[in-house]
Formats: sequence, C-alpha cells, structure tokens
Amino acid sequence: MLDKYFQGLTFNVHYNSNGYQGGDAGHGSTTILTLENTSGSIYINGEELESGEELKIVFRGDWELSDLIASLEITKKYLENVAGETAESILENNGFYDSKEDK
Repeated sequence: MLDKYFQGLTFNVHYNSNGYQGGDAGHGSTTILTLENTSGSIYINGEELESGEELKIVFRGDWELSDLIASLEITKKYLENVAGETAESILENNGFYDSKEDK
C-alpha cells in the first residue's frame, strides 16, 4: 500500500491506499484516511475532536476510491475559491515544502 503523511499546523493526515484493484469492497481498493487533531478546533457530528484524538475513515472498493478522488478535487477547488488562495501557495507560504522536488 502507498503510505503518505501530511503534518499540518493544527492537524495531521495519514493516508494510504493500494490503488485500483479491479473489484468491489471484497476484492478492490482499500483506502484509509486518518485525521489526527494536534491543536485545531475540529468537530465531528457536533462533538469536538480533542487534541491527540483521531478520526479514521476506510473506503473499500474501486468505485469508492474514484468517488473519493473526485469529491476531494471538487472540495479542494471550492475551498481554494472561498479562501482566495491555492493549496500550493498555502503549503509554500507556511514552509511545508523544503524544495521544489517535494511537490
């Protein structure tokens, strides 16, 4: 499985996936997103996620991976529009990239 980690200012995201596997939940992709609150104001279903607590979401199946990719892209574009700033500029302005090769 491809395993990646993003360390943010208020939360961390750990994500991994085995990519498309040609099947449904039983034989297809498995993608796991874990959000760890480090100091943010994060609420899930009205309940605050305390510092150090995690939320893990598991997507099973190739269609679920496709839907996740599409929904995250749409969400990214929407939030960039609302914020008036791109993800790339936020990452660069906050020192998340050590070099151009990290992109």
